[in-house]
Amino acid sequence: QLACPLDLGCHSVCLFWPEDSKEPNVEDVMMRREIELVINIPSFSSKDLSDITAGYRVRRLAADLGISLITNMKCARMFVESLERVKTFEVKSWDEYILKDSAI
Repeated sequence: QLACPLDLGCHSVCLFWPEDSKEPNVEDVMMRREIELVINIPSFSSKDLSDITAGYRVRRLAADLGISLITNMKCARMFVESLERVKTFEVKSWDEYILKDSAI
């Protein structure tokens, strides 16, 4: 399995590596634009080169499709911890942040 659900109140599902030939497959779900964020930490110590290749394929597809991607374990932990602390948040456009900062 590629990903497992987190109990954070957001929608998450378990996905399988492309070569597992099982559904739901991570590449298919990404191509249908059903994913908004990928957390995929490269494993450089892995002896199994298929894991490295599958992870690279997922990271590359996320970048190609413009899907948000976190590849650093420390950043992933901080992001998930922040989601745990902030139960609701307002989504703003980038322009709203820029206009707020320029008024200072």
